[in-house]
Amino acid sequence: MTRIAVTGVTGNLGRLVIEDLLTRVPPRDLVALARTPEKAGDLPGRGVEVRHCDHDDAASVDAALAGVGVLLLVSGSDMTPGIRVRQHRTVVDAAVRAGVRRVVYTGGAGAEDGRLSVTDRSARGRTGLGTGQGRPGAGGAGNGSGRVQAGLEVDQVGSHRGREPDQVR
Repeated sequence: MTRIAVTGVTGNLGRLVIEDLLTRVPPRDLVALARTPEKAGDLPGRGVEVRHCDHDDAASVDAALAGVGVLLLVSGSDMTPGIRVRQHRTVVDAAVRAGVRRVVYTGGAGAEDGRLSVTDRSARGRTGLGTGQGRPGAGGAGNGSGRVQAGLEVDQVGSHRGREPDQVR
């Protein structure tokens, strides 16, 4: 079974996703990622591995993604110009290094036009992360930087739409 990691499990969306996944997959197949693992509550007692993952610390993200096949990157909440872009780039770059096969990104800003990027709209074309839709390296995702062309599939889940968790393997 593919191990599924979810970022932001101490926040609202991350926790809801983990709770839903627990009804669909065995806890041993889940990895809960948190900046402060101690805040992950009862997850370890329920069989979910909780790992430290600070998007401002590339080494922690590298360690957190070891052995993960699918990653749900819950969009960061820091709206300080440039911060979220840098943090998301850190996670996606680490996913490539770790051999993660698919990243599913959540976000709401810009989702109404179906063109939300993996980072943010102002960074499109400069980050090498592509549009967050389809398979990198095909159909224009990525800009030739090599960041996501390494076999990593990136999907974007807009507001209340996207694949069911059991279809994201």
